[in-house]
Amino acid sequence: MSNEVLREIMEKIEHLTTDQQLRLIGMLSEMARAPKGVADASRLKWSDLPGILECPACGEDAQEYISRSRREDDAKRLGDLNR
Repeated sequence: MSNEVLREIMEKIEHLTTDQQLRLIGMLSEMARAPKGVADASRLKWSDLPGILECPACGEDAQEYISRSRREDDAKRLGDLNR
């Protein structure tokens, strides 16, 4: 948004009543909270997620990441048991 458009909006907002300004704040808050690029976030399913991230997302193969995470968790649990 250009600075001129924003300035025009701000000038118009100054002429609103306090109640109207508060309603506008609420509407802007809801708009900012709404997910971008997703029709309805409440309808998302896990099956919709494949392909969202580039492979490999973190520079590591997914299966290698899972295996490494499990090994690290196992080592931590075993270390906690030996104390």
